[in-house]
Amino acid sequence: MSLDINKIKEQIENGTTSLGIELGSTRIKAVLIGEDHTPIASGSHDWENRYVDHI
Repeated sequence: MSLDINKIKEQIENGTTSLGIELGSTRIKAVLIGEDHTPIASGSHDWENRYVDHI
């Protein structure tokens, strides 16, 4: 898979990309896909939920 940075930049500026976000119980994940449904970028972050002060 070859990423053409200029094409990706153009897709983002034109609003033809989609961002998916999953808020899980132990991890947050995100993926950005282009207009041809090819993944452009992805990332995740581990986190731990806590019950503090009844919240």
